[in-house]
Amino acid sequence: MAAVRIWWDKDLEGYYMTMPFHKVFVDTLKQVVPGSDRGYNPAAKTWSFTEKWLAPVTQLVTKIFGTPPQVLTRAEAEKASAPSVGVNSKLDTVVLKFFQLLPYEAAQRAYKAAAMTLHPDRGGKMEDMSELNALWTRIEKEVYKR
Repeated sequence: MAAVRIWWDKDLEGYYMTMPFHKVFVDTLKQVVPGSDRGYNPAAKTWSFTEKWLAPVTQLVTKIFGTPPQVLTRAEAEKASAPSVGVNSKLDTVVLKFFQLLPYEAAQRAYKAAAMTLHPDRGGKMEDMSELNALWTRIEKEVYKR
């Protein structure tokens, strides 16, 4: 039997469900979940329902289809979409994570653009250019292992 999938959608603030057509299931779903708490999109062939109906719908799927649905809960979806370095992290942690995600070539382009701005021949300060070079050397060595 084809799998039934249920997943949280933050824009909908509810769940979507895909499944193979099953008349008994559809009729029972319509009896159990009020029309105000469910919907059907015929173009996408998806059902939607509010959060409070997750447990009853999951039980109904298991009873009628014989296997539990694949479910991505609200908590799981929010955890998966949350950045691993949160807004409460220290700035040095955020900056390090940023550079770890940034490809070397992109970081190098940023360094070169900063060097053009800070270079003494272009009106920058020698101290700033020296500090930029020292920081880039350390980033290359520790983050990019070059």
